[in-house]
Amino acid sequence: MWDDPEHTGMVVVAAVKRGSRAQEVIRNAAELADALEAELHVVHVGDQYESTEQIRRSSQANPGEPIDTEGPEQNAGERAEKLGEAVIEDFTPVGLVGYPAQEILAYADQVDAHYVVLGGRKQSPVGKALFGSVAQEVVLNADRPVVSVRIA
Repeated sequence: MWDDPEHTGMVVVAAVKRGSRAQEVIRNAAELADALEAELHVVHVGDQYESTEQIRRSSQANPGEPIDTEGPEQNAGERAEKLGEAVIEDFTPVGLVGYPAQEILAYADQVDAHYVVLGGRKQSPVGKALFGSVAQEVVLNADRPVVSVRIA
């Protein structure tokens, strides 16, 4: 459980996946956090079953360079930190592991986030029905405002 005795203000959660699309989500979340004078938490949910090679590629480690494959949550936190640092300076990186929508919603509850900001892609109705969407699940199940940044 996230526990920070100095945390007393509003929080905006930016839920991101790895990749360049995360930057747009973080930029929008940072603007919202600035306007609200809120803390920004950049959250990445990692997969506990990632292979060593997937971790190496996502962390941009060189072949032969040691990588930490023991702590998926730590790896997810490092990804959140790298994604956030590419866009802004002042934020809290958060690494979680599990099913993304559930983890995002649980974290938003833990920190009593005022907003959750995430990226979404345009999907056909059939695509949504067959494959679902983390963004869709968060929007439908959140008990707080969700800002969906449309990503092409």
